[in-house]
Amino acid sequence: YVKETNPLILSDADPAPETVETEGHVSFRLTLGPAPQKAATTLVTTERLGRAKVADLPYENPDGSPLKINTDYFGNARNDTNPAPGPFEHPGAGRIVLRVW
Repeated sequence: YVKETNPLILSDADPAPETVETEGHVSFRLTLGPAPQKAATTLVTTERLGRAKVADLPYENPDGSPLKINTDYFGNARNDTNPAPGPFEHPGAGRIVLRVW
């Protein structure tokens, strides 16, 4: 994200992501080290995202209210002051398996 201050760049990291379908369910597997959990982050909001380049409109909820992504993919509450980077709030470290469907 071009406006991100202090991005965490782990050029040597290989999370080895994979999507696996088993018995009618889909899981996302990846390996994370401890560094992402220490990243300085903030919640994604309308204000932080600014305006869309092509439409020149703000990012907002369908009802027009300001956007604030304060839950993760699973509906878990995000930490208001330092949310985990990515779609999952503090998934942990090591080899992780997340059932997504």
